[in-house]
Amino acid sequence: MHIQISNPRLKNNKLATVLYNEGKVEVEGNSTNGQERIIYRADNNHNFYVSDDGTFYGYAKQTRKIYVYVDGICLEATVKCTDPQYRASCILKKGQKVSYKVSGASGYTPVTYKVGNTKYASVSSNGLTKGKKYGRTTLTISADNVSVSFNIYILKSKVYKGVSKAQAICKTKPRYSQAKRMRKDYVDCSSFVWKSYKPYGVNFGSKSYAPTAADIAKWCGKKKKLLKLSTYNGKSDRLLPGDLIFYRKRSGKNGRYKNIDHIAMYVGNDTIVHADGSSVSYSYPWYRKVAAIARPVK
Repeated sequence: MHIQISNPRLKNNKLATVLYNEGKVEVEGNSTNGQERIIYRADNNHNFYVSDDGTFYGYAKQTRKIYVYVDGICLEATVKCTDPQYRASCILKKGQKVSYKVSGASGYTPVTYKVGNTKYASVSSNGLTKGKKYGRTTLTISADNVSVSFNIYILKSKVYKGVSKAQAICKTKPRYSQAKRMRKDYVDCSSFVWKSYKPYGVNFGSKSYAPTAADIAKWCGKKKKLLKLSTYNGKSDRLLPGDLIFYRKRSGKNGRYKNIDHIAMYVGNDTIVHADGSSVSYSYPWYRKVAAIARPVK
């Protein structure tokens, strides 16, 4: 007769995972011939699942108990399924401090922050990020065994204000109208960009009336603000918030500069904000053919 004495225990009895991401209950000290006899059960399977190997998933914020039956005893783990939140803005001014402190984490695991290139920004242990030099770097936030990385941009004051204004206008949900484009609470694509930049000294050649998208591009060309299209077209990693993307007419000719009929503002992390026939909204930059790209403030 072969007798094996075991001392099964959980590697960690307080576990956490972000929604729709997997975690795992790990057992150690159990008998080697009893691996296949470990049984995992949850106290409630509503929006929660635990597999035969101890892997678990959560589909709603909750706290669950997982019971592990091994070598004749029952072990218990507490699992939190979380949805951590952090500041969404990715733009900073030089010298500005912004908090990216995470809320909604489990408290079972440390929340960590890391800047890709400390030449451009620094971050403290609690997520306080400071812009140090104009440019772009990455910020990686880790919480409950899941990491998220995104670009943060340190912008010149005028660009920062223009992008912030565009995002503020978006929140007010102005109505789209070409006829009423210059009135309060109304925009079309070009008046939206003009209203975002105009308060900060960038009026694209008119202080009183927003030019068309094509005329804004033409002004950028005369002022040597256009970027080399082959270098920037389709490459979000080369763009900076505040850059303008001009789109060609979908079909036919309109007789305007470069056949342009639409304009959008790039706001970082593969996203534009624009008024495209409804209200102002966020979108993917490369959804149409691009005619020109400009950096109005260099």
